[in-house]
Amino acid sequence: MTDRELLEASAKAVGHALSWDDHGNPGYWSEWRGLPQWESWNPLDDAGDALRLAIELCMSLSTGPVEATANTISGALRGNFFKEDTVGQSQHVAVRRVIVCAAAEVGSRR
Repeated sequence: MTDRELLEASAKAVGHALSWDDHGNPGYWSEWRGLPQWESWNPLDDAGDALRLAIELCMSLSTGPVEATANTISGALRGNFFKEDTVGQSQHVAVRRVIVCAAAEVGSRR
């Protein structure tokens, strides 16, 4: 999957209808005090977005010096989804990526 496909599937897992702004940045429209507002959303680049995604899907995370793993159960009957990714550049990148990959697995089954 491309990064765009990963983001779209992971957004679907948590009920976001992901779209892209004029500059190619992902996000979604939400409502605040009855008014629509654009919410930027990119868990591949933003640790806060990745953490919120992991929390919404009740993920457990494991990290080591050369790997990161994420596991999630999305509803009692959906099963376990496991993804592992090793990234030589940065542990932070690896953790964000496995969160998105595990979420995309959930989203692609919905």
